[in-house]
Amino acid sequence: MRTQEHIIWRIIRRLLRNGTWKETDDSGGSTTLTYKSLVCPERHVWIDTWIDVYGSIIIDLEDWNDETQWDSSVAHFAALDCETIAKIARAWLQGDPLDIIQEIFTTQKSTDYDRSESLIK
Repeated sequence: MRTQEHIIWRIIRRLLRNGTWKETDDSGGSTTLTYKSLVCPERHVWIDTWIDVYGSIIIDLEDWNDETQWDSSVAHFAALDCETIAKIARAWLQGDPLDIIQEIFTTQKSTDYDRSESLIK
């Protein structure tokens, strides 16, 4: 793991250390963090701390009851900071609906950087 990804990985783990979720080892020890909800067991998040070419951190929200996508992904977000990623993860793992999560993302994203994106499937 490169130093930048390791720092981001540690920050996100710290931001998500307490709550109604549990970190899992589903990612196999890569640069990806995975969490599952303890109150909505069908909900999982995958956070890729490997920074993309735009400087974004990627988060996928999964609903294991939704079989529309092969990986049960229902939304995908790319954000520029750890705090936004943690807010999205907390909201999803606590059971908030996708429209609330989209609102969190929209209000948190940087207005001077248009490469932050979301895709609700």
